[in-house]
Amino acid sequence: MNLEHAALLEIDLQKGTRALFKTAIPHDWETLVANNKALIEAFVAQNLPAYQIHVHLPKLLAGVAKKFPELIFRDDRAIDLEKHGPSVITQANEDLVAALKAKGVDTVVVAGVSTNNGVIKTARDAKKEGFTIIVVEDACAGRDLKGHEAAIQEARELGEVVTTSELLQKLESNRG
Repeated sequence: MNLEHAALLEIDLQKGTRALFKTAIPHDWETLVANNKALIEAFVAQNLPAYQIHVHLPKLLAGVAKKFPELIFRDDRAIDLEKHGPSVITQANEDLVAALKAKGVDTVVVAGVSTNNGVIKTARDAKKEGFTIIVVEDACAGRDLKGHEAAIQEARELGEVVTTSELLQKLESNRG
């Protein structure tokens, strides 16, 4: 696992997503948020790009659209990016692939919700664009265990699946 030219893509940790999910599976919201905060902290400490990505709902869902995109937590050191569909690679409001390549990024680390929608679709599309894929399993969750596990299995086929602890250890070893 080479993280020298990696970027973190943190998907849809939004108040609206939390309200829809109620319970994050298999990792609870407290664990999910703590692990994602730790990932951002580590990426920022290494001067690696960290993105907090949120989905913007169409006007069709105007009743919930106002509060839906608010992030559960916002780290001002991370790059805020809006998307309008599950994959930030193909559905961001700016050309993320070009931005990543301009920064020399060759590896994307994906975390967030939901594992079987935004996370895996982003990983799949990033792989098609030539990026090495790492999914942080305990920094991801979904609505149900079966969907989460299926997406994690696909992530293993696309690249690597690691824990937050494993990724943080690797980032720390890159420092020295």
